[in-house]
Amino acid sequence: MREHRTACALIFLLTALVAGCNSMRVHSETREKQSVALKSAWETAAVNQAVALARQNLAGLQKEQAITSDRLTVARRAAEINAMAAGGTVQDKLFTKIDATLIALADSPANATSIAAAAKRERDAKSAVSSQRRLLQHIGIEVPDCAAVRNEADVRAALAEVSKADGLARGYIRELIAACGSEDLHATEGIALGATSRLAQARAQRDALQTRIGDLQKKTVAQRLRYRAAILAYDSAKEGITEQSDVNVRITKALQDARAAFEQVDSLSDNDKYSLAFLSKERKAAIDRFFTAVLDTKDGDALPASASNAALFFRLFPKWLEETKAEIAATGIPSLQPLLMQRDFEKAQSDALEKDILSEQREIAVLDAVVALYHEQIETLVRARGAIALLGMSKALPLTFRGVFDNAGMSGKNGAITPGVHAGLLEAAGLYLDAQIRVQGEVDKLSYEQHYLQRERALIYAEASLNQWSTLIGGSIEQLAAYGQGGIKPETLVSFINAVSLLWIGEGVN
Repeated sequence: MREHRTACALIFLLTALVAGCNSMRVHSETREKQSVALKSAWETAAVNQAVALARQNLAGLQKEQAITSDRLTVARRAAEINAMAAGGTVQDKLFTKIDATLIALADSPANATSIAAAAKRERDAKSAVSSQRRLLQHIGIEVPDCAAVRNEADVRAALAEVSKADGLARGYIRELIAACGSEDLHATEGIALGATSRLAQARAQRDALQTRIGDLQKKTVAQRLRYRAAILAYDSAKEGITEQSDVNVRITKALQDARAAFEQVDSLSDNDKYSLAFLSKERKAAIDRFFTAVLDTKDGDALPASASNAALFFRLFPKWLEETKAEIAATGIPSLQPLLMQRDFEKAQSDALEKDILSEQREIAVLDAVVALYHEQIETLVRARGAIALLGMSKALPLTFRGVFDNAGMSGKNGAITPGVHAGLLEAAGLYLDAQIRVQGEVDKLSYEQHYLQRERALIYAEASLNQWSTLIGGSIEQLAAYGQGGIKPETLVSFINAVSLLWIGEGVN
């Protein structure tokens, strides 16, 4: 998974960057004929349909599970209502069931009451963190989890570097740090629960995944943030630079910082998915910058403004530059194909890894939603319990529920039920049914979604593997045929490489 890749790497041939530039391609009639034949054979095989069918079956299974869950919810609600309507007491039909559910959720009604009081504060605190996280992600800034923001000095220092480089991010980062410091983020978790309660089990499952992902993410997150700060500083400082005299201290430092941070991520990553996704994405971006600059170069003209983009490419691929210059010296013609192969391998790898990361983040969101639903269930049942208490009756009152539902006067030992008691019982029954039936049904559907995400991650890598071969023999072959019809003039590329390397790879800039 490092810079040097095996021959089975994906070979895309730069579709977007060379499309429509016929004057900048190299013709090969033999390659074109081979490409057409290979493409036809591969299309007949239709290998990619295997993954598409598996994903279609998985999505169909999840849909059927959701439908079944909804039907079970309807059946459970009907059964509960029928049981209430058949008669009984407040004790049997409501109070006992409410307390039993609260004990299963939170060990005791007392714990449940404390959790209900803390749940809103926790929701508000988490909403503040999510808001700042979304704002930062929208402008391309990776966001560490709150544990790293609070406890890792290196992460906070890296965030400070990003703040210095980007004024827009500065305010968002300040608010993120404040939000991550709120004690209310864990307001409900300060209430001790036994390991067997539903809420404790849901927390444990979420926290285990969150901790594992957080440990992976924070391995090189400070270095990744420093790289982002260096790129922001570089992009800001390089505007309009086309002459050697314009290369200044800020440019040099930004390039040095970018390369140092990038190499630190590479050396510290230990093949974790967050670091590898970052490395592949940035390598591809650097290669794209280089080719954009090449395609902007016209014979006999001065270097285009985009030539400065090649500087970062040369920083991240110094070995390619040296090998290419040696090749030019020996043959007069540089080869782009190895670089194009690497570009498209990096794209394939970063796409698969980012899908995997997104899927795990969605699973955390699902597990967090389960915890939130249990909080809602607890809050609703505590309200139902309170509604009964407000009636001022003994919970053992032998009061039938048939009258509650048909709105008739209903008698117990204490005589006819009053309108106030009737309304209170309806409220308590409605709250109980909502918590016990609707909320639990949503929890069941989320468990199906979690299983779907776990299976879908296996498909992500199966699809990535097949796509490597599909693109190698299929889509890229078509581009290879098109690429062979025109001609990147070797002398144009040689001139560009020599000029840009002189411009940017000078003493003190290496």
